[in-house]
Amino acid sequence: MPTNRAKITAHAAIVEQIHDNAVRHEALASLVYPQSRTLNTTEQRKRRRKLIRNRIAGSINAIVNSKFLKPNTGIARVPGVTRSEVQMAMPLKLMALTGNTSTVEYPVLERFEYINEHHILYSEVQNLRTDRLPKTDILWIGNGEIYKSGYRLNIDAEHRIKNFVSQGGVVIVSGQDVKASAKQRRGTGWIPEPLTGIECDETYELFPTLQGKRSRIFQRPNPINGNHNADPNAMDQPLIRLDDMWLDPLGKWTHLAKTNTAAAGLKDGFEDASALLLLPFQKGLYIVTSLKNETEADVKINDKIMENLLHFSVRWIDKRGTVTSGQ
Repeated sequence: MPTNRAKITAHAAIVEQIHDNAVRHEALASLVYPQSRTLNTTEQRKRRRKLIRNRIAGSINAIVNSKFLKPNTGIARVPGVTRSEVQMAMPLKLMALTGNTSTVEYPVLERFEYINEHHILYSEVQNLRTDRLPKTDILWIGNGEIYKSGYRLNIDAEHRIKNFVSQGGVVIVSGQDVKASAKQRRGTGWIPEPLTGIECDETYELFPTLQGKRSRIFQRPNPINGNHNADPNAMDQPLIRLDDMWLDPLGKWTHLAKTNTAAAGLKDGFEDASALLLLPFQKGLYIVTSLKNETEADVKINDKIMENLLHFSVRWIDKRGTVTSGQ
């Protein structure tokens, strides 16, 4: 108290001395009189905008929660509605590696503007040397971008893909063109567990495995069953156009779909090839497909399964809480 009292007394004496002296007042006023805080600095403007956004988001969530959730419990007022379903869904970013061998997939992807309440923000690139990749949630590797008249990825691209998945990203691989007679490098640096691409005849016959049926990837939002000849109930469901398949030599991948080995021309030990596989890796996920998306006619047939793949990926991201685009 004595120290504070002395400071107050000294300050009052200075104010009294400069109050009636114009010269002293002009020279010392900025030091003696309290100054108002300015909001013109960049950092303060950012803080103000962030505060406003948080208040708006908080108000919206409060309104939604009061409508759907009981006070103090978080239990849904409406059966079947969970807390996560009534919160605001963050936008997600999808980057498509495309355009080097085909340009027909990206316009179809862009049609799916909203997936599971998330607004999907799309971008396309022809190489992965971009600082936008770490801020992306889903990487779509287009038709033929890995295999087309040979192995196309360099070591830098391999590293970027694997690092992207390890940090929580989802990679969806469209079909690749593998020539059995071509002398090409069978590169696997983009995946942590090997796959072998094998040349097959084009087919529409898809057989979901037990894991595939449980995943609901062939049901949401579009019921799909490529095995039309053996299942009369599937006659009205969309077709899937498939081409070159994948072998899992070490058995590390989850196989979601097989195909008719005779129709695909699979023999000589290749009968166990798959058309759709999954592999969780650290924080992220690989989804590798055998979709034949080389022409506009192809993607017109496969657009339903493409949409299902996006829904599956977004649901996986929501469950894992690995959204990166907002970071």
